[in-house]
Amino acid sequence: MPGPRDTRMDMGIGRDSDVTQASGQYPSGMLSSGMMAPVEPGSDCPPRQLSASQERLAMLSRAIEAEVIPRLILARRPGVLLEASGPLNGWTPAFEDVADLARLAIARDETLASARLRALHERGVPLDTLYMDLLGPAARHLGVLWEDDEIGFTDVTTGTWRLRQAMYELSPVFLNEAEAREQKRRVLLLPAIGEQHSLGMLMVAEFFRRSGWDVRCEMVASDGDLARIVQREWFDMVGFSVGADDRLDSLRASIAVSRQASRNLQVVVMAGGPVFLHHPELVASVGADGTAADPAQAAALAEHLIHARADGLPTRSRQAGPG
Repeated sequence: MPGPRDTRMDMGIGRDSDVTQASGQYPSGMLSSGMMAPVEPGSDCPPRQLSASQERLAMLSRAIEAEVIPRLILARRPGVLLEASGPLNGWTPAFEDVADLARLAIARDETLASARLRALHERGVPLDTLYMDLLGPAARHLGVLWEDDEIGFTDVTTGTWRLRQAMYELSPVFLNEAEAREQKRRVLLLPAIGEQHSLGMLMVAEFFRRSGWDVRCEMVASDGDLARIVQREWFDMVGFSVGADDRLDSLRASIAVSRQASRNLQVVVMAGGPVFLHHPELVASVGADGTAADPAQAAALAEHLIHARADGLPTRSRQAGPG
């Protein structure tokens, strides 16, 4: 009984010339190496010398093997943009781009999301655009897909982790633009008790670092742990993130503790997260000084709040909106 059909033969590729697409490597027998004609395996015949025309053909074959075939294979891989696609001046991601990055983040190939972001940056897309308009929205889109039961918990966890890794890979370039400060301000960033560090908070940390701040990210299990940190170290600002409105009471208590225990009697407190994005009026109810609509504006608003507090001006419930 005949065995399964070899689909490689249908493509005109024999078993001895199989292509390893993942690594981009090709067996040496796939194309002529030039100068000497290939010899069948096991043959006792010595290799024959090539003519001038055969030698030129061999050189062309080597060029195709080294340049053309790898790029054709790369082009067939989903999510990878080729350098030859040209610059993307003024490009702004559409929803399809966000959804596509989310899809790449949960693909079997764990490198695709990072490859997409690197390719976009190499084609001239600013990192601010990639962070604010692509990375963050892609993470939120994963959450929406999970809530709609279109993907599982493992997918959303894996995808979010890969997006974080992609951001870490871009971080050195992003921080190359960091502002120089003679005296750095210090900020403590932490999620509400019981929550994890979100991609949004990690992005906030990146923008603070680029603005010249000394950033400390923490997770605390209790308000007692929080009190010990702010008693031991000086912070100009404490920033909290919260993902759900059922943790607002807990957040209110943590903000009160951070003020009461802080070495800095004029410490500024900011709160962020989806709940404040949709209901900024809740900032005052938890006792925070302000919230920023996006990570890029958080450091500027913090500076404003610090100066206002030093001047004795009211600081509560200030919000930095888009633009």
